[in-house]
Amino acid sequence: MESVMRIEDLASNDSFGDYDDVDVCVVGSGVIGSYVASQLVKRKIKVLLVEAGESNESADIKACFEPICVRDMYGGAKQGRSFGLGGTSVKWGGVLSPHCSYDLSNSSESSQPAWENILETVEHHAESVLDDLGWSRPMDFDGFAKQKLHSDNEKYYEAGFHSTSTLTLPFKKKNFFRTLCHGTDSNYFRVIKNAVVTGWGVTSGVEDFRCESLVLESMSGRKITVRARRVVIASGALESARAVMQLNELTNQQNQFSFYLSDHLSLSIATVKPSAIPRITRMFSPYFVSGWMRTLRLREKDRPSNAPRAFLHFVFHSDSAAFRLARGLAGAVQARSLASVPWALVLPGSAGLLAYAFYRFALNRLYIPSDCRVCLQLDIEQALPTENRLRLSEELDQFGRRKLSIDWGVHQEDLAAINATAERVFNKFNSSYMWSRELEWCGSKLDIDQIYDAYHPTATCISGDHAKNPVASDMRVKGLENVWTVSTGNLPNAGSTNPTFTALCLAKKLTVDLSSGKH
Repeated sequence: MESVMRIEDLASNDSFGDYDDVDVCVVGSGVIGSYVASQLVKRKIKVLLVEAGESNESADIKACFEPICVRDMYGGAKQGRSFGLGGTSVKWGGVLSPHCSYDLSNSSESSQPAWENILETVEHHAESVLDDLGWSRPMDFDGFAKQKLHSDNEKYYEAGFHSTSTLTLPFKKKNFFRTLCHGTDSNYFRVIKNAVVTGWGVTSGVEDFRCESLVLESMSGRKITVRARRVVIASGALESARAVMQLNELTNQQNQFSFYLSDHLSLSIATVKPSAIPRITRMFSPYFVSGWMRTLRLREKDRPSNAPRAFLHFVFHSDSAAFRLARGLAGAVQARSLASVPWALVLPGSAGLLAYAFYRFALNRLYIPSDCRVCLQLDIEQALPTENRLRLSEELDQFGRRKLSIDWGVHQEDLAAINATAERVFNKFNSSYMWSRELEWCGSKLDIDQIYDAYHPTATCISGDHAKNPVASDMRVKGLENVWTVSTGNLPNAGSTNPTFTALCLAKKLTVDLSSGKH
């Protein structure tokens, strides 16, 4: 008989049960950790899910994970992550889009094998992942875009662009811990919160080292030791890298591997003139299908061999009270908290909210106010300069762990690629009769102050057989027999789309391998 999942609190509970009979300990309850845990439990594998934070996001525990930023402030380490049950899924956008063969073109010699392995995994597991998340329709990312653009799709192709689309999870599904883990059978699933991994018990194994135990500690000072046969580190791209670096030191592998950091850099490259906004709204405003939002994107068809991968999309900016109220209400549904509701906007925003409701439920479209400002947005991957790296600092946090040092920045190489790509794609738009003189170029204004990272950290724990990659192609941490790590950090670059869906496909492969006895 199934029993309801129990969440234990290391900060307040003195009477913990036996932690010596754990099949898999999953570290981190965010998007990937919650997905891995739920998939393993479905296969009747005993899982302990460890979360450093509280039930909800906590500023106190977040401060304990504050990194040292050596050069530029990396937004993905500040605003781009959250600590608590559900991790960053409590506030992420929920956009799902697979990497594809486009990401193989122009890959570097060192990253090509890694991308080939990743894309094979995506092709094999993408539909299954979508089914796990509740999407029951065909996986038609390119087909949906072609259908909605109709005859204009061919015109975009002639102008030099591929069309594709994304899926966005409904707000009530975005918190993965609540969506995937609640109601799970506690005979196979235990959760412990306020539990920071502060120690690793590493011993010599048959061929490599083994992690025999983990020491968990709360901010209140309580400690327990967990013994697990296998460990999956799923703490996000940054914290997973820190854990792997700590394990490298324990297995005498420090300085053998490279821990990079690459992201998408995002900026507006053109503004749609007011006369063209109604047409753009009809073509590119988001659709709703079975409660999921779908948006259209464009990729450059024939980019130069040295050009980074990128994607283009239209962004609709509105400062109306109704828009801000709708966004606040949606955030409250996702976080399961009323704290984000802008109560002062309820009265002035109510009338406009009716328009959002009508478009959403009667027309299956997102309502775009007539006074909206529309921009053409470019998201472009950073090259992988060796300067952008993660290291362990000599400075210690309150748990006695070495802090993560992030040496990240936007380089002249990035700026040159941005300007070249922006000018090239704008000229392609402008040469098309559909767009002639309808976009106002931001070329003279493109500078570093406008560019921001998209919170898509990759390359922190690249998986593959290259000697400098810290993780093997099967996501096993090199030098350890029974430890794996999966996150967006496994990807060698950000590529041509948001990396989370691809990371979920990698996680699916790992859970299948773990449950089949392959690992």
